[in-house]
This record gives sequence, C-alpha cells and structure tokens, in this order.
Amino acid sequence: MAFDVFISYAHHDNQAHEQWVHRFAEKLANDYRSRCGRTLNYFLDKDDLQVGNVLADRLQNALRASSLFIPILSPTYLASRWCRREFLHFLDQPEGVIAGESSRILPARLMPVDRFDPDADDRIETERIVGFINDMEILYADFHEGRLPMDQETRPFAEKIASLSEVVHELLKKRNPPPAPTPGGESLYFAYTSGATQSLRDGLFKEMEQQHKHKRIALRTLPHLPWEDIKDKPAAELERTIRAELSASVFSVHLFDDLEGPKAADSRAPVAHLQYQLALEKAKADPQFRLFYAYRITDDCSGAQEDMLNGIANDARQLANIIHLPDFERGAIKDFLLEHIQTRAAAPPPPEAVAGERPRRAFLVHDHRDKGDPIRNRIDDIIYNHNFDVYVPVFREDEPYVDPDASFRDFWMVCNKAVVLLRHATTAWCNAIKVELIKSATEKKGPYGMAVCVADPEVEKRIREVRSHEFEVINCALDDFEAKLTAFLLKIDRHA
Repeated sequence: MAFDVFISYAHHDNQAHEQWVHRFAEKLANDYRSRCGRTLNYFLDKDDLQVGNVLADRLQNALRASSLFIPILSPTYLASRWCRREFLHFLDQPEGVIAGESSRILPARLMPVDRFDPDADDRIETERIVGFINDMEILYADFHEGRLPMDQETRPFAEKIASLSEVVHELLKKRNPPPAPTPGGESLYFAYTSGATQSLRDGLFKEMEQQHKHKRIALRTLPHLPWEDIKDKPAAELERTIRAELSASVFSVHLFDDLEGPKAADSRAPVAHLQYQLALEKAKADPQFRLFYAYRITDDCSGAQEDMLNGIANDARQLANIIHLPDFERGAIKDFLLEHIQTRAAAPPPPEAVAGERPRRAFLVHDHRDKGDPIRNRIDDIIYNHNFDVYVPVFREDEPYVDPDASFRDFWMVCNKAVVLLRHATTAWCNAIKVELIKSATEKKGPYGMAVCVADPEVEKRIREVRSHEFEVINCALDDFEAKLTAFLLKIDRHA
C-alpha cells in the first residue's frame, strides 16, 4: 500500500504530552482534506514493541511506500534507536530524497534538541541526521512554545499546520503529477528549449495561456509541467510523456539556437532533438497537425548542430504542414500563431463532428480570491478532462463590484452546465453571482444542469441557502466530491 506521508515520532513524546503526535496527525490530515478535497493517506505506527537490531519489515515496507517523511523532532526522538533508523532508512532510499530543490523529508520540531548530547554509540547516527537537516536548512514548523509543546487549540498552531499542509500538497503534486492528456485533445505544444530561446519560449507560452484563459482561443497550452519537474526522468519515460502530450495537440512550436540544451537523466541526446523527431513523426502521419519552427545559427553552433538545423529546413520543403515561423521575435510569432489558430477554428468541422452530439459547454463561476485554490483548480481539471469547453468570466482581481446581469447572463445562456464554487460566499461579489445565476437558470427552457460545489467553512449554511432551488449540491469536503461532480457533468439533461 502506498502512503503520502510517513510520520516518525518517539512514542514517549506522544504519551508524555497527552497523545500530541496522534492529534497532530489528525489535524494535518483534516487541514489537507479541507484545502485539497482529498484524503491524506499517512502512516503512523502505534506499535512500540520493536525488538532486535533492525526495523520490522512492515516499517521498512511503509517507508519505501511513502512519498514524504515527517519526523517529529525532540531530544527523545534523537535518543531513540528506532526513530533514528526510520529517518536513516528513508534518507538512504535508492531513488534519493531530493527532488529538484526540494527535500522529501519535512522535519517538524516538537521540542528543542540543542541540549541533547548523544552517547558515543549513537553519535554517528545522530550527527548524520542533524547534519542533513542543517545542510538542507529545512525545518518546516516549530511546534514548541516556551518549555512545552504548542497547544493544538490555538490559532498559531492552526497556522503552522496550514503552512505544513500546503507544503505537503505542493510536494505531492510534483511527485505525483496529473496523468498525461489523452489523444484527441485540442492543445498547443511548446517544445522545451534552453539558452537565449528559453525566455522567448516562456513568454509565448504565457501569452497563449492568457489567450485561452480569456476565451480568445480554444487551445490549451502544453506541456503542463515545467522542465525542472521532469528533467530527471529517464529517456524512455520522457519520450512517453512527450508522445502523450503531442498526441493531445494540434500544433507544436519548436525554437532552436542551442541544440545542446537540457538532456534526460540517462541520455546524452538533447531533448530538443527528441521533441522535434516525435513532432515530425506526428506531422508525417497526420496532415492536419502543424509543426511550427524557427532557428538561427549562432557562433556557438557546431557542424553537427548546423546539419540538424539544415535537416529541419529540408523537412519543411517536403512536408506542407511543417511551417517556418516568420521571425525570432515574440510579437511576430504570437500574431502568426493566432492567425493559424483562427483559420483552423473557422474551417468547417469534419463530418463526424457535425453528426455528433451538440457542443458541451460548462460555465465555471468562482470568487476572484479563489484563483489558484487547489479545489478550484481540481474542479477546472475535471470539467476539462470530460471534454467540456470551460467558460470563466475574467475581471480585475481588485474589482469591488461587477454587474451580474451584464457579466454572467450571456455566459450562462450559452452553456448547458454551470458549476458554482462557494468558498468565499459571504462576499457581495460571489453572492451576486449566485443570485443572478439561479435567476437566469430558472428562466431557461427545460432543466439546464447547475451544480453548486461548497467548500466554504460554513458548509451547512451554504447548502441550506441553495437546496430550495433543486440544484445539485456537492460538498467538496467529502471524499466523493470528484465522483459526484463527474456524474453531474456526464448526466444528459432534457432540453426543450
């Protein structure tokens, strides 16, 4: 069984401080679930009957199966042979404990350890643990106050738990990224690059993200992970990832001036070569796919690099869907890409699309303060993954008031589903959305589906407010909220 977190602690600390560690684990899991809508699967050993000189098999298996390790540090922890060996066993995992610039070990200090003086037999293990923590400069939370562990019912404790919960969420997201998109999507792939072209590529990526966000184009941007999160992948795994993302794309963009660039963990071949060859493979197999490229030969280019760039130009002469970009400047490339995207969008759909079901559109409404919220992002992903066009109204974040009649009615009236996230529902902004959408929904002919996803601290109050309108109400704090949202999206509504 896999675990998100292994919590390592001295049983004496838990017993001496009224089950402090057990309650710490429960509060961390509760905060994580409230923030992310998911259960934190943690391992907490309650059996203090170890014997012999080695960790029990069940502990070794749990350590190997855990993504993160949280040691509850104290003098008693460092004095415990079993605690030290749990720490070192996790530290010595073959895959390592450092991912990018982040450590998978997240120490939390229950009591200061500066007065602890290990025995000679324990000194090597203790110094290695303390040395690792000091070298990495990691201590995610101090949970002592004065001479005692922090009171778990206080606001400072809740704030520290919330901070630790956010770190856990970010590290788990990096370690367990979302699955690669499935074939048949509508995306724009920007090939990884390096050198002087990296800022150009990153700028174009953000430009197109904004175009999609503001509903000026339907194409999403890929890849959805930054290079830093995948550069340590083996070449075979990296190739599978790139293939999957290209299969979900209708366009790919490749910029070259330094072909040496980044490489996979176990390969000497630059990733720029791999990306281009895989995109070329798709361009040959799919005439509707467009491969855009631009390059410049610099003083640093070797003869082999020049041959590669000349080969790309030769490919373009043979395949009409390999297109040379007009310039090496962001504005010119952006305008060129937008022209091609708009031309493609204006083309008549293929016959199978005409005969298929009507377009599926979902209107996602949330408070402006929810941008970046994990639950809001997860709802957006679920909607997109079920092939809905997502309509999201966009306003300045400091907008004090918006006219709901002008701002939301037009969106809702072209959609056949609406999802309203109530998280900061006490604001006038969000209440205006709620009232106006319910009003608009009741005016529509036929039962158009609306779901209200409640992730507000006052869950029951919010549910009572909307229940009378007979809309789907989904509590985001429950384990089944993703399944309920999926069922709502896939339910076929009757339309007049």
